[in-house]
Amino acid sequence: MSVASKRIISVVGASGLVGSNIVREALKRGYSVNGTMRNSADPKKESYLKKLPGAEKNLNLFDANMNDFDSFSNAFADVDCVFV
Repeated sequence: MSVASKRIISVVGASGLVGSNIVREALKRGYSVNGTMRNSADPKKESYLKKLPGAEKNLNLFDANMNDFDSFSNAFADVDCVFV
């Protein structure tokens, strides 16, 4: 187990162009990822992320709304880094 596999990062906007690339690279490097999305149940957006290598074990998706800071609480809990 590498050092990276013990680290948890959070990616705001995980299904967007930049966010999804950060998620993909982080999973590839063995990080656990908490990704936020406006609607984590949207099959058009979450299915791509769930199919990434390492996602089954190391990706958690959360609903979050930029107008409600508290909606990020679960995604930000115990993370080592946040990408916005």
